[in-house]
Amino acid sequence: MMKRFILNQNFVGILLLTAVVLCNTSCSKDDDNDKKIAESMLESLDKTKWVFDGIGFPAIYLKFNDTNTDFIELWAAIAEMECYIYGSSEDDNTLQIIENSKTKLVIKATESSEYYSLMIITYVGDKLNIKDEYYVNGVLDDTDVLVFNKTSVNLDNLNLCDLGFEFKSPLVKQSFSN
Repeated sequence: MMKRFILNQNFVGILLLTAVVLCNTSCSKDDDNDKKIAESMLESLDKTKWVFDGIGFPAIYLKFNDTNTDFIELWAAIAEMECYIYGSSEDDNTLQIIENSKTKLVIKATESSEYYSLMIITYVGDKLNIKDEYYVNGVLDDTDVLVFNKTSVNLDNLNLCDLGFEFKSPLVKQSFSN
């Protein structure tokens, strides 16, 4: 009788322990989602904001989104008017993602059949490196390299320019060329 009582007590204890373990693993948050490792550059950059304030250049802000259409937004300052021109890849059909790997994002801006540019984006920590390559008839014509710093500025508070017309120029060409 005592043996049966001890076995039942162990069985109940094991059953309780199993129930607690099962409940803990099935009811807890999915740790895989919390520690998701980015598979692409856009996933890594999603919702991040960056600023370029180089000598001789007005301030440029970039914001990245992990989407196929609205993947990059840009605010470029017009110092004389104390306002910003806004552009988005969603509104610019000349922009196309060429590569979106874990370590590099390449965006192509096609101006015409003769002229296009590649924006090659990489980053480490709080530094975003953008190398612009400008091509004429498929031959590299010029390059620029810009370094952006991570920022937490509220882009919704920027004063947008009222130019009296809709800004429809290619996003990359207008913002990064001289």
